[in-house]
Amino acid sequence: MNSLRSHIRAAVALAILALVAAVGCEKPPKHLVLVTLDTARADRLSAYGHRVPTSPALATLAQRGVRFDDAIAQAIVTPPSHASILTGKNPPRHGLRQLSSEALAPGEVTLAELLHTEGFTTAAFVGAIPLLASRGLDQGFDVYDQVFPDGMIERRAGRTNRAVREWLADPPAGRVFLWVHYFDPHHPYNPPRPYKQKFTGGPVVKEDLPDPRNANPRTARKGRAAVPGPAATRIMRNLYDAELRYTDDAMAELFKMLDGAGLLADAVVAVVADHGESLGEHGYYFGHWGLFWENARVPMVLAHPDGRYAGTKVRELVRTIDLMPTLLAWLGLPAPDGLDGVDLTELIEGGPSRTLEAYTEQHEYFPVRSLRTRDWLLVRDNASQRSGTEARFRLYRRVDGRALPEDVAAGNPEVLARLTARLAALHDVDDPGEPVAIPVPDAVRQQLRALGYLQEE
Repeated sequence: MNSLRSHIRAAVALAILALVAAVGCEKPPKHLVLVTLDTARADRLSAYGHRVPTSPALATLAQRGVRFDDAIAQAIVTPPSHASILTGKNPPRHGLRQLSSEALAPGEVTLAELLHTEGFTTAAFVGAIPLLASRGLDQGFDVYDQVFPDGMIERRAGRTNRAVREWLADPPAGRVFLWVHYFDPHHPYNPPRPYKQKFTGGPVVKEDLPDPRNANPRTARKGRAAVPGPAATRIMRNLYDAELRYTDDAMAELFKMLDGAGLLADAVVAVVADHGESLGEHGYYFGHWGLFWENARVPMVLAHPDGRYAGTKVRELVRTIDLMPTLLAWLGLPAPDGLDGVDLTELIEGGPSRTLEAYTEQHEYFPVRSLRTRDWLLVRDNASQRSGTEARFRLYRRVDGRALPEDVAAGNPEVLARLTARLAALHDVDDPGEPVAIPVPDAVRQQLRALGYLQEE
C-alpha cells in the first residue's frame, strides 16, 4: 500500500511539473490592438447597461474578455489622458497636462517605445487634432497617421478605418501593436444621417440645438453659453447616443478587417475611453468640465485571444494607468520600474481586492483635481489668484454602487482630511514630469475653440 501511495504521489508530482513547464513555455499572444474612444462615458453604453443599443460590438468583446465596471481616467482632456494610458503614469508624473501648449517629453517611455524595442511593428491612427504628433504621443510608432480632410478638426471613424485598411493592404510581418483612436462621440455631436435619424426619430433642426460651446455654470452666468432647455437636452443626449453607436459599428468593422488580415486571432484587444461627458448633470452640458462621476468613469474592456477570463466582470475600482502594465504582462513582457499603474491580472483571476485610489485632473481653464476611492470622490477646485477665490473641497459618496449628488464634506471631516492628504501626495510628487512647451498656431487655436475649448474664466 505504501508503495502504491508513493507511486501515486510521484505521478501527481510529475503531472504538476509538466503543467508548470507547459505554462512556462506557453507562447504569449503575438499582437496588441488598442482602441481608444474619445468622450465615451460608461453609463451611456449598452455594454454597461444603457437601455439604448449603443455598443453591441463592445458588449460582444466583453463577453469574450474582461469588463471593468469602475475604471477611472486620470485626466478629462484628451492629450493628458492618452499620455497616462500610454505611460502608466498620473499626469503630474508624465508632465503632459495642457490641452494645446505642451508635448510629452522625449524622456518619458511609452507603451509603443517598449514594444518597438521588442521587435513589434507599431502603428497609430488618430481621429482628431488634440492627438497630433506634435503632442509627443507619436513616440515609438513606425506609422503615426493623422491625415484629416482639408480644414477639418477631426475625421470620422469611417475615414480612420479606411486609413487602417490601406495600411493593412501590405500587412507587416512579425508582431504588431496597432492603436486606433475614434473621436466621434466628442461634442459637437454630428453622426452620419442614418444614425441621426434612428436615434432622434427624425430630422434635427440646427436652430433647436444649444450653443456649440461647452455649456457650464460658469460660462452660462457670464452669458457666453446658454443652458439648454429640456427639449434641446433630450435631442443632444440622443445625438450623443447616435455617435456612440456609429463609433461602435466602426470598431466592429475594424475588428473584421483585422480578422481578415490575420491579425486578430492572436491579438490581445483593449478598448478604453479617455474620459466621459456631461449631459446635464451638476449643471454641466455637452462637455467634460468638472471631475464628476460621469466625466471620469470610462469603459475599459480587455480580451485575451485564447478566451481566458471570458465573461469576467471586475467591480473593484481600477485606473486607466493600470492598462499598460497589464497589457505588457499579457504579452509576456516586463513593465518598467516607476509606474503608477499596476498589473490587474491577479485581480481579474479572482485574487484579493487591491485598495486602489484614482487620481484625476483637469489642469487648465478651470483647474480642478480629484481622488476616487471605492466609496468616495473628493474634488478640489484650485485657488485662483485672478478671481481671488480659495481652494474648495467637495466630497461625494457612493452607496450600493450608486453615486449620490450631494456634497457631504461638512458631515465627514475625518474622511475629508484623509482624502485631502492623499490627493496632495499624488499631486505634489517628488519626481514631476517636465513637458516640452510647443507653440499653438492660430489655426489650431481656432480649431480647438470650435470644439468648445479655450474658453476663458
